[in-house]
Amino acid sequence: MPRTSRSYVGTGTLIVALVFAWSPGYAAKYAGEFMRLGLGARPWGTGGAYVATVADGTAVYWNPGNLPRVTGKDIMLMHSESFGGLLNYDAVSFALPSLRANSPLAVGFALFRLGGGDIRLTSLANPNQPPSDSNRVFAERTAGHSDWAFYAGLGKSVGSKFDLGASIKIIYRDLVDVSATGLGLDVGATFRPHRYWSAALVAYDITTTLLAYDNGTKEFVNPRVATGIGFTPEWDRFALGLLVDGIFEFEGRREAAQFWLGEISLDVRWGAELWYRKRVALRGGMNADSPTLGVGLRFGRFSVDGAWRGNDILDDSYRISLSHTW
Repeated sequence: MPRTSRSYVGTGTLIVALVFAWSPGYAAKYAGEFMRLGLGARPWGTGGAYVATVADGTAVYWNPGNLPRVTGKDIMLMHSESFGGLLNYDAVSFALPSLRANSPLAVGFALFRLGGGDIRLTSLANPNQPPSDSNRVFAERTAGHSDWAFYAGLGKSVGSKFDLGASIKIIYRDLVDVSATGLGLDVGATFRPHRYWSAALVAYDITTTLLAYDNGTKEFVNPRVATGIGFTPEWDRFALGLLVDGIFEFEGRREAAQFWLGEISLDVRWGAELWYRKRVALRGGMNADSPTLGVGLRFGRFSVDGAWRGNDILDDSYRISLSHTW
């Protein structure tokens, strides 16, 4: 915990602590959980499997190696509510393709904020004495918390089948009485042996991202690796996407992961989407043990996507995004 004299209680605080383990300390486990929520409603609908096929402005987050696949200027706005509105997640992304056909070099940017409120700050009437009937806990005020991250990335094609890219991210955390800043690096590569097939490898926080708190506490975000395969054939009026990702962590997430061996754990994301005339899409998938559903609509150069993710313990989560390509 941050070195502070206040204690925090309340339903919101308990859920945040259990789900995201946000209390800063020296251990690295779950330190970067707020950067693992995905970007955009479309990939959320397919279980979060997206690293091999992403071809829009969110590539700067999912796989900067796919930035060269963005064919036009792309901007996306997203809003997500999780666990009954306890957490709000808002984001914007933008990508600009290369203007040089002989040397494709694309750039991308993204900014997101994850936040919530209703954290009750409490104190004892007499802090020098233990709690009792005559020395009760009372709420001083309520406060909120927020995590910010800004991504900037570059992607370049290497030959006709390989793409490479990297993203730098700047992190700012505001957790009631303490704040932190951090800097991280993600790198990605994509291989496309056939127009319908693609495979990707992405390393997040490859340098072990440091979060430095203003109370002197330091926290490290361990690297993680994502691998993905996508199969995206097209027939006349229909287009199909079959996607699967494997997320490898190195934090000893035994009970919190699908598969583990020693300090290494693996979660599998998979999903599918079916397009009709490239205007209407239906999606479904599994994000580890959580089912997801999604829909997509295209109107000219605009796209609207919505997604749902179930949760057996907490309330379900919803996400919507609006995109424009020109």
